Amino acid sequence: MKIVENGKLVGDPMKGVDLDRLTSSQKAEVLRVIEKAADGKRVGMDDLKVLVKARRTGASDPLDQAQRSMNSALERLRALR
Repeated sequence: MKIVENGKLVGDPMKGVDLDRLTSSQKAEVLRVIEKAADGKRVGMDDLKVLVKARRTGASDPLDQAQRSMNSALERLRALR
């Protein structure tokens, strides 16, 4: 899913995210990024990292959770080599 294009937010970056799973500081950071975009300011790489981290933390879709579990298992296997 594309979140940022040409420095602007595309669609709803928090769609499918369980906001209750985010910490209060993560919620504040996400709100800061969304307000920044709403003011017409350019969304940078650091802002994108905030959104991606929040999406991973708050993923409520079981498919997303399974993907994260598989990725972490693959990382552990690579570390064993």
